[in-house]
Amino acid sequence: MSIINEKEIIKVISDDDNKKLISIFTNYFKYIACDDNITFEKSVTNNMLIGYGYNIFKEKVFWDDILMKNMKIIREEILKNKLGREVFPDTKLIDTLYSSYFVWRNTGYFEKFIYSLNHYLVDLTHIYIKYFYENKHNVGYNFFSLSSGLASICNYLLEFGYEYQSTIEQLLQIFVSIIYEENSNKSRIYKQIDIYEKTLDFSLSNGIAGILLVMAKSYSKNIVVSGQIESIKNIILTYQEYAKRIDTITYWPGLLKLDTKEDLKNMYNMKETWSYGALSIARVLYLVGKCLKDYKLTDWANKVIIEKSRMFLPEFIVTNGSLLTGYTGLLCIFDAMYRDDVSIRYLKMNNELLKKVLDLYANNQEPKFKFKRIELISGKINEAEYFHDNTIREGYTGILLSLLSTFSNVKDLLHPYMGIR
Repeated sequence: MSIINEKEIIKVISDDDNKKLISIFTNYFKYIACDDNITFEKSVTNNMLIGYGYNIFKEKVFWDDILMKNMKIIREEILKNKLGREVFPDTKLIDTLYSSYFVWRNTGYFEKFIYSLNHYLVDLTHIYIKYFYENKHNVGYNFFSLSSGLASICNYLLEFGYEYQSTIEQLLQIFVSIIYEENSNKSRIYKQIDIYEKTLDFSLSNGIAGILLVMAKSYSKNIVVSGQIESIKNIILTYQEYAKRIDTITYWPGLLKLDTKEDLKNMYNMKETWSYGALSIARVLYLVGKCLKDYKLTDWANKVIIEKSRMFLPEFIVTNGSLLTGYTGLLCIFDAMYRDDVSIRYLKMNNELLKKVLDLYANNQEPKFKFKRIELISGKINEAEYFHDNTIREGYTGILLSLLSTFSNVKDLLHPYMGIR
């Protein structure tokens, strides 16, 4: 069965790489089509991938049937009242939202379901908001998961413009309460974000970068609450204060212990991933600069990323292909920059990262990508290969999504999901 329209695959530098890429897409979609053991988790991941790649398929009717079956399973899970019923928003909820959204945006199907799902989300969000105000001083380390989960919900709702403005404003008020003390010039960034052992998380995945992004995106859409712009400027100043150049490359801390921040200021996160690292932080600062029309900030962030593009891949300290902590997360960030600033450096990095990902591909009966982990065995460091599961953030689905995003003519829906658009 001929699955994809090869004309929809963007030509990459190497003909061999182009053929491998088409082969990987074909093999994965064939595997999905033949898989009869469909769980809720597979319904979400498969629909996200099929929905995202929908416009490159030849026989769309065939895939429509699979989308319908998967959506039925997703609906049943929601009707059981299980989705999102944790204390704070989890990745299962966020991935289900975006999976359904991708399908709707590219097919036009399930619009009624999308708005029903959004109504369900708004109800859940009010529960999360209530929990936040009641427990913000007692939630411990889960504070990071709660605040980043709320930022992810806000980011999703912003895809719908002003339709959920009231809920977005309530979320913004939480972010302001985390960062900025109203009617005072003194930042509360070191009083609120550091609830767990007085630490400050600089990352996009769990830290202040995600909060900064949604506040700036909201501001650019004229969704504004009291203290919002002051909070945005406060976080920007924090990133400027803690930026450090090491051998012409800019870094930020990962988790910074604020009690002894002067002592730990030189301990910087050298690993570059989508979840943690200077590359994703710089991309957020670039977007924030665009939202605020602060071109000094965008220029600075762009220079930081250009510096990163001159690094050799081993210097990124990455050992797998995953979206969350691997090469494809980096690929998406460089691709997002290339779409905004057509630099040959970004194009070159895209193709270097593609080659690295292709080298990890294993065309088994179930097509997979190889992962590596470092193990300590009998006092010796050993590098072991293994195969991860088919998840979005850490498994094969995320890898495929990033390859589709970068090297095919699909709508740019993945980058907003990742918080890099």
